[in-house]
Amino acid sequence: KSGCEEIILNSLLINSMKRHNNPSYIDTDEKELDYLINGICGFLVGVLRVWIKHGKQETPEELLEIINRMNHTVSDNLFKT
Repeated sequence: KSGCEEIILNSLLINSMKRHNNPSYIDTDEKELDYLINGICGFLVGVLRVWIKHGKQETPEELLEIINRMNHTVSDNLFKT
């Protein structure tokens, strides 16, 4: 309710950037990695915002299930050409 999602976003960004030396990112340039990390963190903040808006009814496991379903929806439909 405070509107301070920026605190959560910054925390996610800092922790994500600490891990960017992961071998799976070796072939990704810094700019693309920046898009990836910021996009994922923004998505997670959006999910948390909706969770709070609806009274935090879901458990962490249920939130993960929702995120996984959303991921499949995006992968399967949004970017199909």
